[in-house]
Amino acid sequence: PIASVCMRNVSIKRIGLGLLVSIGVLLLGHIVLLALHILSLFDSLSSLLPTNTSQAFFYLYVLPAIQGFIVFLVAAFCGARVAQVRFLIAAVLLAIGTWVLVVIVLNSTVAAAGQISLLQVASANLLRLVFSIAGAAVGALLGHRSSHRSERHQAGVA
Repeated sequence: PIASVCMRNVSIKRIGLGLLVSIGVLLLGHIVLLALHILSLFDSLSSLLPTNTSQAFFYLYVLPAIQGFIVFLVAAFCGARVAQVRFLIAAVLLAIGTWVLVVIVLNSTVAAAGQISLLQVASANLLRLVFSIAGAAVGALLGHRSSHRSERHQAGVA
């Protein structure tokens, strides 16, 4: 019983460390995306403006969802790789928690102007939310698999 409690404490510490790494990678990823958006404004503002509704849909909904998928995938991969334990639930909860925070902040911003409700803010970001959760899940699974492969490789070499 004492050994299992110690193992559980080690797992919790590893998950905590993995979450810290994931949060750091998320912040870094979003800073990079912001910098790329700012740089693209200097390139040519007229080429960024969509010319039809399908381009507008792509630029306003699909592209940010793909970017969210990639950022959460990389963050969860790094977190799972550092944690070296099952990280799927922690990564998905981090993605959901991040989006709850984003929706609350967006709602407080637009609610001050009396524009739209919390449900409308959440539904407008639903595609990004789903892609972010999917990216976190895939990243956590790949990171966990990768960490176990390297452990087996190191055990085979030693």
